[in-house]
Amino acid sequence: MVPYLTPVPIRKKAPPFQEVEMRRLIAMYSASYSKYHAKLQPGMKWASSDKNRLLEKWSQYLSCMGVAPRTKAQIEEKLRNEVKRIHRFLRAESARCERYPLPSYLDPLVRILARNRQVDGTPEKEDINNVVEEFVKEEMNSSDEEYSDSQLFESGRKPTFYDLPPSQSSGSWKISEKGISRQRGKQHDHDPETTSTSSEAKHNLSTTSLAREVLSYFSDGLVQLLDEEAKLARIRQEEASMAVEVRKLEIEKLNLEIEWLKRRTDSETSNGTCS
Repeated sequence: MVPYLTPVPIRKKAPPFQEVEMRRLIAMYSASYSKYHAKLQPGMKWASSDKNRLLEKWSQYLSCMGVAPRTKAQIEEKLRNEVKRIHRFLRAESARCERYPLPSYLDPLVRILARNRQVDGTPEKEDINNVVEEFVKEEMNSSDEEYSDSQLFESGRKPTFYDLPPSQSSGSWKISEKGISRQRGKQHDHDPETTSTSSEAKHNLSTTSLAREVLSYFSDGLVQLLDEEAKLARIRQEEASMAVEVRKLEIEKLNLEIEWLKRRTDSETSNGTCS
């Protein structure tokens, strides 16, 4: 007697994450880095579920992209491996060792983890906004020519207080070249050290304000874009499911027609035999 063997289910390995998936995942993870790693605060009973809600949301979003179904465990493990990979890269960079370049989609996360590292390599808490503001400041100071042709502001924007002549600082915003030269001449009459310190402080303040505005603008745009892409992916998935159902109905219709033709042929054959 042959013993009964219980069939063992074959576990299929999930396909690797594609670049388009990783680019979206790292962008969402970087935008929610502080919330993802938030610790449970006293009096906040459900704060620990923020991580699960984010993983659930990212799992649905990546699954709707159509590459492969992604679970929360797969996403969490992938993020953990990418963070370890970046830490190894940063340690090699600090030790001036040979290192392999990282993919471009890891740039936002590299900046966050690099700023969160102390000299001894232990993590240091830092606001994600400071990282993005520093990035915007570096990009603004890197090339003045690049931003001169930018459409970030209109050509007729209001000048700053220091660009206005004294007679127009509180009145009309119309400005002339003579007023600018006169105002700049008066500024040069002051103490150079005090003037440079004040100008640097004003420049830093305006740069910080601009960085916050740019950060808010791009963050809102990114969230809206991700939501629209998720909706589009769900619509395409529903459309594909409906197409499969329509195809099944067509196949069933063809089977019924074939069965009807067989019965008709058999009936005609039997009638011919009887006659």
